Amino acid sequence: MNPLDQPLHACHALVVDGQPISRSTLASMLRAVGVGQVSTCNRPAEAQRLIGERQFDFVLCEQRFDTGELGGQELLDELRRTRSLPFWTVFIIVTSEATYAMVTEAAESSLDGYLVKPATTAALGERLGQARRRKQALQDIFRYIDAGRLEQAALMCLKRFTDRSEYWLYAARIGGDVLLRLGKPQSARKFFEAVLEARQVPWASLGIARADADVGQIQQARRTVEQLVQEFPTFADGHDLLGRFHVDQGDFASALVTYRTACTLTPRSLTRLEKLGTLAFYTGDLAEAEEVLDRTVTLDAQSRMFDLQTLALLACLKFARGDNQGLTRMHQRLGVVQRRHPDSKRVQRLAALGDLLRHAAIADDHQSARAELQDMASQRRDDDFDVEAGSNLIALIARLKTRGVDVPETQDWGRELGLRFCVSNAATDLLCGAARGQEELQATLRQAHVDINDACEQAVRRSLIDQPEAAVQSLLLQGGETLNARVIELAGRLLQRHGAAIGAAAGDLSRQAERLRQRYCPNGTRLPITDRGREAGALALNF
Repeated sequence: MNPLDQPLHACHALVVDGQPISRSTLASMLRAVGVGQVSTCNRPAEAQRLIGERQFDFVLCEQRFDTGELGGQELLDELRRTRSLPFWTVFIIVTSEATYAMVTEAAESSLDGYLVKPATTAALGERLGQARRRKQALQDIFRYIDAGRLEQAALMCLKRFTDRSEYWLYAARIGGDVLLRLGKPQSARKFFEAVLEARQVPWASLGIARADADVGQIQQARRTVEQLVQEFPTFADGHDLLGRFHVDQGDFASALVTYRTACTLTPRSLTRLEKLGTLAFYTGDLAEAEEVLDRTVTLDAQSRMFDLQTLALLACLKFARGDNQGLTRMHQRLGVVQRRHPDSKRVQRLAALGDLLRHAAIADDHQSARAELQDMASQRRDDDFDVEAGSNLIALIARLKTRGVDVPETQDWGRELGLRFCVSNAATDLLCGAARGQEELQATLRQAHVDINDACEQAVRRSLIDQPEAAVQSLLLQGGETLNARVIELAGRLLQRHGAAIGAAAGDLSRQAERLRQRYCPNGTRLPITDRGREAGALALNF
C-alpha cells in the first residue's frame, strides 16, 4: 500500500523535543487525532538514528534545543541533504516563536509546515491533514525528483500550474527551482513571472533574480533583489542572494551588512553564519570572523551542513592571535574528521593545515612547518586544487612569514596561484585578503590579475579583427599554462561565437577547451564564499 494512503491508525509518528512535558503533550495530541504509533526522543541526533532505522509518516520536531544542538530547521536540511527522509514523510517544525522571521526560518526549506505552541489538538490535526493531502497531490512530482527525472517533474509542475490544479502554487515553486537546476534560466524566468502575475509571493521574485543571474544579467538581478528586500525586509533568502551579488561584484562592505542582516533573521543558520564569518576573515574584520565562526562550531560542528573550512579559518585566526589552546581544539577537530575520511583529498588538506599551524605555534618546529608547506604547495597544479585550497595556502604563507618562518618561494608560489585563481577583481581582493600583512605577496597577486586581464583583452581584440582561431589557440595555450578558469571559459565562448568562421579546426579546439574546462573549472569563477551551502532561494529537495 502507498504510505500516503494508509489510515491514521496505521501511521507511525516521531516527536523530537527536549522538554519532557512538551514531548509528552505532543505525543498525546498525536494519539488523540488517531495516529496509531508514536515514538519520542529528546535530541535531534537520536532522531537521525531512528529515522535511519525505520520510516515515519509524521515527524514533529522542536525548532530550538537548549543543548545548543541543531534545531528543527537544521535537522530537516540534513535529512533531505542525505536523502534520509522519504518524500511522503510529513515534517512539521514546532516553535513557540510566532514572529514572521522565526516562522520564515522554520519553513524556509520545508513544504510541510510549522506549528506554533501552545497548540490545540484540533490545530495539530488540521496541520497534519493539510500537509498529507498536499503530499498526496504532489507525490508523482516528488517521485520523479527522487528518481532524477527532473524534466518530467518540471512538466508536471507546469501542467498543475497552468490548470490551476490543487496546490498549484507549491508546484510552481518546485517547478521553477527544477528548471533552474536543469540549466534553463529563461524558461524558469517565464515561469516565475507567470506566478507573480497570479500571486505576489517573494520567492517568485527571487526566482526571477536567480534566473537573470544565471544568464549573466547581474545588475538586473541585483536590482530585483534590492527591491524585494525593501518590500519584504524579513525574507532571509532575499538578503542571502543579495549578499552573493555583492560578493561577486566585489562590494564586500555591502555584503557584510547584508549577511549580518540574514544572520540576524536566521541566527541558527550554519551556512549563513559561515558566509558572514568567511567574508569577515578575508576583509580583515578578524574579531568578527572569529566570533561568528566560533558560533557556528558551537551550534553544531557535527552537522553535514557544517563546512570544515570553518575549522581551517578558525585555526588561522587562533594562530595569528597566539591562542594556542584554541588552535589545539581546531587541530583536534580536524584530526577527528581526517581519521573518519582518510580518502578525502580536501579533508586531508584541511587537516594538514592544522598540523602545520600546530607545529609552527605550539611545538615551535619551523622545519616541520616548512616541510608541510612545501608538500601542500607541491599540489598547486593538481586538478582538484581549487580556489579554497589556493587561498588557504596563501593564508598559511602570510601567517608563517609574520611569525618569522622563512618561505623563500613566496613570490614564485604567489605568482602561480595568482595566475590560476585571480579570475576577477573580487577573487583577487579575496586572495589579497588571505595575504593580509604581506604587501609584496599582495602586489604579486594583483600583477598576476593584470596579466590575466591583458591576455583576455588581447584575445578578444584578435577575434574582432578576423583572427578568431589564433585568439582561441592563444587562450587555450595560456589556459593550459595558468589553469585560469576565466581564460578557459573565454576560449569556449569565443569558439561558440566564431565557430563558423574558424571552420574545420573548431571541432578540435572545442575538444581541447572542454577537456580543460572539465579539469580546471568545476565551479567556474565562483568564489569560496558564495559557493558555500544551499543556493539562496533554492528548495532543499532531493536533487
